[in-house]
Amino acid sequence: MWRLAILLTLAGCGSAKARELTVADACQLANDGATVTVNAYLWTPVMIGECQASCSVLLVPTPEYNSTTITVTLPTGKGALTMAPIAPGPNLSEVGAGAFQVTDSDNALRRIGDRVRATGTLAVKREKLQSDPSMKPIEVTTCALAVTALHAAPER
Repeated sequence: MWRLAILLTLAGCGSAKARELTVADACQLANDGATVTVNAYLWTPVMIGECQASCSVLLVPTPEYNSTTITVTLPTGKGALTMAPIAPGPNLSEVGAGAFQVTDSDNALRRIGDRVRATGTLAVKREKLQSDPSMKPIEVTTCALAVTALHAAPER
C-alpha cells in the first residue's frame, strides 16, 4: 500500500502541469483541452450582453487591442474568480472599461489594462460564420479559457 502512495506522489496523482504559452500560441487547434498558463492583459469584449449571472473579459497579448484574444467568462458575485455584475440598461454597449472589475485568486481587484497570469483549460474551436446568405462563409477560430487561477503577472 505504501508503494502505491509513493507512486501516486511521484506521478503527481495524474494532474496535468500547465504549459506556459503566449496568447497566439495558446489559440491553436492542437491546444483544445490543454491546461495552459498565459500572461496577458485584461481587455473589454468587443460585444457585451447582460452581465448578471456571468460576465466575460478578454485576454490580449499587448495593452492595446489585438486580433488574437482569449475569452474568459467568470460568475458574478463576491470572492475569488468572480466579476462585479454590470447593470442592464439601454446603454449597455456604452459601458466604460471601469465597469469590468475582476476579483483574482488572491481576492485582489483587477481592472481592464492590468497584466495578469491566467491558468485554466482551453477550448479552441474552428467555426464557419455567415452573417448574410449572399456572402461566402468565413472561418474563425474561437479561443476560451476556463480559468482555475488568476493572479497579477510577474514583472517583465
